[in-house]
Amino acid sequence: MSHDHADPERAGHLHHVELCVSDLESAVDFWAWLLAELGYEPKNE
Repeated sequence: MSHDHADPERAGHLHHVELCVSDLESAVDFWAWLLAELGYEPKNE
């Protein structure tokens, strides 16, 4: 049996994202808009 991983009915959920960066302030500015659009809220700073 083959599964279509692009099928929204079978899509999973993203639990957390961990990014390693050398410049935290620039990285937050870069990623914040995308994460906000996806509905994510920061948990820790």
